Order: sequence, then structure tokens, then C-alpha cells
Amino acid sequence: METWKHRDREFVIFRLPYEHYASIHLYYSEEYIIKFGGLEEVEYLKKNPKVDILILEEGECDDYQRNPLIETVTKYRKTYNLTNHVYILYQGYGQENYIDTYLRTVPNFITLVRSVSASYNFCMNWTKVHSNVHDAEEKLKTTYTKKYFLENIKIEKAFLILAGKSRVSRLLLLDKLLKTDLLDNTYYSFNNEYIKLDKDVIKKFMDQGWTYREIINNHHGKSEAEFLRNHKLLISDEELTTVRHIHKNILPLFNLPRKTDDYYYDPWWIIPEPELYKSIAVDIVNETFHHRGIVANNLFKNINFFTEKITKPILAFRPFMALGNRFYLRDLKNEFGYKSFGDYWDEGYDDSHSAQAAYDIIIENMKYLNSLTINQLQNMLIDMKDILVHNSNIAKRYFMRGEAWKRDVKKYLDGKGVAWTGTKGNMSF
Repeated sequence: METWKHRDREFVIFRLPYEHYASIHLYYSEEYIIKFGGLEEVEYLKKNPKVDILILEEGECDDYQRNPLIETVTKYRKTYNLTNHVYILYQGYGQENYIDTYLRTVPNFITLVRSVSASYNFCMNWTKVHSNVHDAEEKLKTTYTKKYFLENIKIEKAFLILAGKSRVSRLLLLDKLLKTDLLDNTYYSFNNEYIKLDKDVIKKFMDQGWTYREIINNHHGKSEAEFLRNHKLLISDEELTTVRHIHKNILPLFNLPRKTDDYYYDPWWIIPEPELYKSIAVDIVNETFHHRGIVANNLFKNINFFTEKITKPILAFRPFMALGNRFYLRDLKNEFGYKSFGDYWDEGYDDSHSAQAAYDIIIENMKYLNSLTINQLQNMLIDMKDILVHNSNIAKRYFMRGEAWKRDVKKYLDGKGVAWTGTKGNMSF
């Protein structure tokens, strides 16, 4: 049993396994069951009703991720007749824009605490399970240094785009890029999977007699557009046709100096690959949530969720253009104290109400940078060195101070954080 105290508050900690994030997609088909807490925790919570439960989740902030946790912890309390209050970390900025409606479906014994620990979870925890070639903490100390990345700069490509899942916004960007020559000066990775399964889950299905193709067809085969239809797609019929065409006929699309067959099963997908980042000038970051102008759903179009995608260029002393929802850059800078690069290119994309308009600005920025020589790009990095070092130092302090969820919960308990308590009285199953 794990407990944690701050001031006069005590929590029993429920940790979800690292594979939870991938396996959660199987929850509704009952092929994955969320498990936390044992008899030791039950007895302690019964004897100490004022001790709270804190669930440390590794996933994203959408309802698809949260509702299974809410259902499971509700059943847990009911099964063992517990009265302890429950806190769930709720990732990202932007919940203010829809939270009142959402809380009508959340029990009043649950409080959602705003958290920005996702990047820590991915970079520092997931590496222990999903990569056999590096230790994140050791790399922070020895490899991700100013000397390695900012001395003897030898750029091969101006841009890096690690697009990951085949999200609608990323395919709209790819469509624009395919109509230019910008990809010629880019290392890129556009995956064709939308739902990602943990490797152990795939092995489990194959042990049951499934072929890999059957697993793909049943769990990976749809594009994000199919899942977003229930959230009122705002894109045009022409854009939807384009997205489907790219997903079916063009993806996956890779151009990386080291061959990799799958972005998510590459050992470097969580933290920056040193040689790759040393060879590029600018990272075009495509965040998890970038749905402004794509869906009407308030959560998808407002949430800003800071993941390993933004910390990769920061740890590797490289500038970035970061594509999330509106005010992603503003929220990133306010929360962490990072600096961005408005003195070097147009960051008006951050103010845009639509992904399409943001991409128009990004493309123009890329065209400008693409017109520069290798020497000019290398001199640009030297000129912005103070910003790059500042950002890297902040990230390293964040990662090296221990588990980041403690920072978020302390902030809330000290009256400086943001949290919401559910309003629904009871949930029956």
C-alpha cells in the first residue's frame, strides 16, 4: 500500500499500470478491466474515512479515458462500502470551457484536479516499460547537454515532424505539405494507426489465434474521423474525403535517417533521439489535442494537453512551432515558464480559431525557413541559444525533481491550483 501526505491531508495512492493508456481502448468491449486497490487498502480506508483516494492516471483528458476510471472507482467504493473522497488528476488546460456540463455526470465524491504531469509520465515512467535502449533520467544528465546539441551543429534537414497517430488535423497538415516541396527538407513520420495497442495486448490476441491483420482491422482500422463523427465534425465534405484518401492510400509515410517501421514501437518515441534532433533545425510539434475548427465538441477544441511531444525539442535544445488548440503556446509559457520564438517567425497560429488557418501560417513560416541556407539555419540556432538553454534548464528541473503529480496536487492543496467536484448524487450500475 502506498500513502502520501501533504500538510494535514493524507491520500492512499492508486497507480494504474503503464499499459493502461493503450489498453483502455478495450475497456468497453470488456477485454480490459481496470484494477486498483487491494484488501490492505480497503481495510485502511475503512478505518480512516477522512483519508482520501488519489488516482494517478497516465492517460489523456477526454471522456473516453476518464469515464472508465469514474465507473471503476464508483464500483470500488460501493463494493466495499467506502466513504472516502476520490481525487483524479485531470490533464491539461481548457476544461473551464466545458466543465460545468461535464460535472453533471460526475459523482459528488469525485474531485478532478487539473494536472500537467503528462509529459513527465510519458518521458520518465513510460521509458521504463516501452524502451530498452535508454534510461530517461541518465540521458537527462549525460546526453541532453548544450555542448552536444549546440556545438558543431550539422543540420541535415530544416524540419522534423513526428506526427504519430493519424489524427484529422495532422492529415490536413500533410495534405498542405504534399502540395509544396517542404517535405524534401523534412524528416517526418506519419503513422496510419489511430488506436494504438500495447505490444503485450497484441501478443495476447495473437496467442488466442488472432492474426495481426485481424487485430488491425478490429482495433486499428478506423481513422480518427470515424471516431469524431459523434462530436460533430466541422470540416467540409471535401476535407473529409481528402483525409480518408490520405489515411487509406498514402499512410504510413516515413522519412527518417534511421529506418523504423512504426513510430509507437520505436525505442525513441518517448524522448528525443539525440542524433536525429542534432541534425534538424526546427521541430513542428503536432500535439494530441488540435481540434479547433475540426469538431464542435468543447473538450476536443479547447483542451491543451502538454505531452512528450513538446518536451522533445526542448530537451534537445531545438526551437519549435507547437500546434495544439488555441492558446497552446500561451498556456505552455504560463504554466512552465518556457519561452517561444515569436522574434524568429509568426506565432499568430496560436491565436487562430481553426487548425486550417493555423496551418496556413505554419506553411508560410516553413517556406521562409526553407529559403535559408544551412549556414543561416545553424546561425539562427546560435542566435537563439539563450532561449534554447533557458527552456532546457526548466524542463530538466521539472523532470529531475521527482514525480510531477506531487507538484500538481500540492499546488491544489495550497490553494493555487484548479479543481472541480462532481455534482451528480449517485451512480448505479
